[in-house]
Amino acid sequence: MFTKSHRRGMSTLSEKEVELGDIDAAVYRLSGLFFSMDDANAFLSSAGLSKNNATRFICWLISFNIISPNHEKWALELFKLYKDYKQMLNSYIKDPSDPLIDVPVKSATVIESDIMRGMRWFQSLAADLKLNEYYISDVELRANRILAVCSLDSPHYSYTQGHDRYLFISFLLALEFSAQSGLSRDFAEAIAFYLARDFISMTAISKYLDNVTETEDHFEKMDREMAKVAPEIMRQLFDVGQSSIHFALRWELLLFADEYDIKRLLYLWDQILYYKNIFKKFLFALCIAHIQQITPAMPGEIMVEKIQTFRNWNVQQILSDAMKYIKSIELVKPRIKMSYIIATLSVLVFLLYFYFLIGRNL
Repeated sequence: MFTKSHRRGMSTLSEKEVELGDIDAAVYRLSGLFFSMDDANAFLSSAGLSKNNATRFICWLISFNIISPNHEKWALELFKLYKDYKQMLNSYIKDPSDPLIDVPVKSATVIESDIMRGMRWFQSLAADLKLNEYYISDVELRANRILAVCSLDSPHYSYTQGHDRYLFISFLLALEFSAQSGLSRDFAEAIAFYLARDFISMTAISKYLDNVTETEDHFEKMDREMAKVAPEIMRQLFDVGQSSIHFALRWELLLFADEYDIKRLLYLWDQILYYKNIFKKFLFALCIAHIQQITPAMPGEIMVEKIQTFRNWNVQQILSDAMKYIKSIELVKPRIKMSYIIATLSVLVFLLYFYFLIGRNL
């Protein structure tokens, strides 16, 4: 897996053990912000691109039920999570400097390649957040460790491209929280594991991709819906044998991670977590909303490339358009149901009248 040159550039990750008191001091300053899941949801759904990331970190943990809304339990719960992760490392990882060595070769190769390729993206996001170099100096190794533990802890886990993005964003928040609170990189790694794992479970990418029929049906439906809001764009795509799958598949797999700067991406993911109970429906609506901000290709432009490279998204408008789309779908359903009821009653009335006529003739 990792070459000797790789290992020389990475620490052995031995840091001072995090104590319960350290975590207690770190979360104390946030203890008055959340008292219930409603408080967490209020933060997630609130507008604004400059939310406090330490608050966001705690809020995401609450949203996934990784920790409880009760702030009096946070320190103990986080300490236990940290200890449990350390135990998993001791159980699964024989060589901390080469964590993928016990992961099946096929998965390990893809993980290592994706993490290596994603490092420049991660580093640019970390620079935007002004994270201290110390905290990101061995992220590549730690990211591989987290995904190695994911692979070895669950026999049903299958790494899929896109998981690296969930991990990097989770790790970024955990590292920023640790940096602000004086906690170690070990603590950030541990809690990032739980956040990334829950994002992976929520999206269920591998199950989605394994069902070819379901995937085809999904994007055929998306083609039809996009044709309603962006008919000229879809006509240009259809004319050259292309469709929504050529760009929206990536949007969905990465949760739009490559489309935004860090502030807008975190804000978008806040909303995704807020609507996680209708995750698939909301993600679909976000795709419909994104295509509405693209203009048709001009002469000399290639439509699919224009979509794939567009980055000037208005995230607030996208969220507004996504909710309008969902509401429009919900309005259609009662109408369809009422039409069905009326049609059924009409048939019943006709049958009763028909039987009445037959009875009279007899």
